[in-house]
Amino acid sequence: MFRYDAAMVCEMLDMKNTCDVSLPQVPGNEHQILLWHPGCNLSEIEHSPLGEERLLSGKSSFDYKQFTASAAYYVVQLCVPYSECKNWREQLHLIGTVDYVEAAPVSVAALALALVLKDGANLLEKNWIRCAEPMLPGFRARLAVYESRVFVGQSSDGIKANYMRLAACRKLTHLAPRV
Repeated sequence: MFRYDAAMVCEMLDMKNTCDVSLPQVPGNEHQILLWHPGCNLSEIEHSPLGEERLLSGKSSFDYKQFTASAAYYVVQLCVPYSECKNWREQLHLIGTVDYVEAAPVSVAALALALVLKDGANLLEKNWIRCAEPMLPGFRARLAVYESRVFVGQSSDGIKANYMRLAACRKLTHLAPRV
């Protein structure tokens, strides 16, 4: 499992660390990412030092400020097993069969992907991942990797392709404060 505590993430984003919780000890596998999301939107990630290095910017007419998630630790699975060759609705049915509770918000998935890319890993390989937010009616936010950078785009909810996977996450709650 890739692990990124609040201090590390906030330093890479050049943001103030307001987290009062230590990095939780949770079990995981080599395809999962445990990270602190500071509650920022995708635009703030894009314009951070990490974003300038690892996100493709200026390629979309979408307002990235609308894509946010609450500040918390998240366990992220960028490519949910067996989510290929399924449309959006079929992918959502997989959420209950794995240890995740929701499709990943695009700001959480993009941050997770940028962090592991910075560490030299590409967990997507040649896959694209769908995220929770709709971009347009019938289209979801989608992430892909091009030249070691995260590309944010959109894809039709109806696409069934062997390269289209689902990103999912579990927000960790009830964590004990640092001592």
